[in-house]
Amino acid sequence: MSPGLRWRPRDAFTVTDPLLPALLLGLLAGAAVGVAGAPYWRNHPVAAVIVIVDCAALATAGGVLASGRSTRRTGLFMIGGAFAWSANWLTARDSGIFPLAGNWGNAVYFALLGIGVLLYPTGRLQNAAARLWTAAAVIVLGGTQLMLTVFGEPEWSGFSASSIWPTLHADRNLFDLVIRLTTYLYLLLAATYAITLVVQFRTARGFTRLRIAPLIAGVALIGLVSAVAQQGDAMTDAQAALRAYVIQGTTALLVPIALMSGTILDRLRSAAITSRIVPMVNPATEDRVREALARTLRDETLVVYFWSVPHGVFVDAYGDPVDTIGVGDPASAPPGRVWIPVTGPVGEPLALLDTDAELGHYPQHLEAAVTAVRPALQNARLHAELRAQLERTRAAQAAARTAEERARDRIRRDLHDGVQGNLTALQFLISRESRRATDPYVRTLLDRIREQIAESNEDLRTYVRGGVPAALQAHGLRPVLEVEARRSPVPVTLDVVGGRFDLATEVAVYFCVKEGMQNAVRHGRPTRIEVRVTSDARAIAATVADDGQGGARFTPAGGLTGLRDRIGELGGSLEVGCSDGYRTILTVTLPRPAATSDSGPGGPPAGT
Repeated sequence: MSPGLRWRPRDAFTVTDPLLPALLLGLLAGAAVGVAGAPYWRNHPVAAVIVIVDCAALATAGGVLASGRSTRRTGLFMIGGAFAWSANWLTARDSGIFPLAGNWGNAVYFALLGIGVLLYPTGRLQNAAARLWTAAAVIVLGGTQLMLTVFGEPEWSGFSASSIWPTLHADRNLFDLVIRLTTYLYLLLAATYAITLVVQFRTARGFTRLRIAPLIAGVALIGLVSAVAQQGDAMTDAQAALRAYVIQGTTALLVPIALMSGTILDRLRSAAITSRIVPMVNPATEDRVREALARTLRDETLVVYFWSVPHGVFVDAYGDPVDTIGVGDPASAPPGRVWIPVTGPVGEPLALLDTDAELGHYPQHLEAAVTAVRPALQNARLHAELRAQLERTRAAQAAARTAEERARDRIRRDLHDGVQGNLTALQFLISRESRRATDPYVRTLLDRIREQIAESNEDLRTYVRGGVPAALQAHGLRPVLEVEARRSPVPVTLDVVGGRFDLATEVAVYFCVKEGMQNAVRHGRPTRIEVRVTSDARAIAATVADDGQGGARFTPAGGLTGLRDRIGELGGSLEVGCSDGYRTILTVTLPRPAATSDSGPGGPPAGT
């Protein structure tokens, strides 16, 4: 991903300050409804205030929403609804074209209001129920109004006979039938609208559900109140219709209140995201960062991918490359998902958030979350790279061990078929000659040679196994150290704790003790050697002490240096010192592993 590739919020506000033009729209809509209903307002000042405030608030809310791309359609529908509501009050003028314009304004108002709410906040109809209701609303509201127009006379709807009315076929019986049909259809439309809103709420996810909850409650109430108010005399008496319009206008004030409260709550949520998410990403591991983002953004499907600088690809939390992400181009996101590239302080690729498409409608929340976790993402990326490097190292080590084991198997087979077979045959030969020998000295010498050959054969097997005696794997430290003590040409006193430890610890202690004993014999010329292995709740310790001439030390290529490195890999230490009565003391300390039993095989510590 090139450093210049950045995410541009699709829903960013296109107007720096949308409030001023929204207020101008509100004033214009309030003035329009005031002029349109002036004949009625003279005798109903309270109703005038309610309706003017409602119409102005609806247009203002629409203006604010229209400035955002995802809510633009809802905003335009609300603005259209506000001016349709203003036209609705032309019925108060009861002459000319005004009554007809007012009747149609009422139908258009409810259609625009209902559809606009269903479009909120994503700018599209969310499901089949919403699309079906939209089609039904257009047909019912437009169709019934059309039939009341072409099959009736203006006075049948409560207007003066001088009103302009495009009647095609005046039929009172048919008109009354349409009135009854309209009554039932309006109630049915209101009920299905409530059901559609419930479906909309249940299928909504994350912030969308929180955003539409107050709006759905308010609009459901408006729909039911309006459907009931638009019954009876309100269909055929102009004054009754105007009173119904006041009731509708009073409840309709809930729409702009709900819309603006949703916008205000959104901004409060954006402000709260930073304070909520920062404590959740300490320490900044991959899992904690992902969990913090998922919980704060209300998207449990959210995935975080990290940009690997050494490999030039995105990797997951385990450090494995993700080929399907490519360079993280947001346009390549699969359906229903949104990719949000996150860049570092100087624009370098840092991470990629793979989120539900619903979050694409809340750029302010995403921006707040990304800003808050950017430092944590930097640390988490380093952690992911280290984990990836560790996994690659482990894989390489496993491959090396596999190759080494295969080589040992091959050597084992070769030795078994060659050298070990010859040594075994030589043992039988010497054993046979020992039995035939008549001279006791010769017999003793041959037996000693046979034993040395048997030990050499066992040493050869141990070498093929990587230097680990079979008895160590089978029985633990004490039995193999007893064997080493018996082999030593210098008397060895053993004090070895019973019990078993993990094999790595036992092998390390075994080699250290063996190396210490061999060094003492080769270089120290001791008269006695003491070996002690102890353990407590925290550590296991082994010491090899001798009374020789001393001088043991660590050298760059020496065996003690190699043992110290091996012990260090296990988190332990190897030291060389001296004390009263002993010229050389080799001390090994390892972290205490879990014991597999309370006592090891064999009896009490042996002495030689």
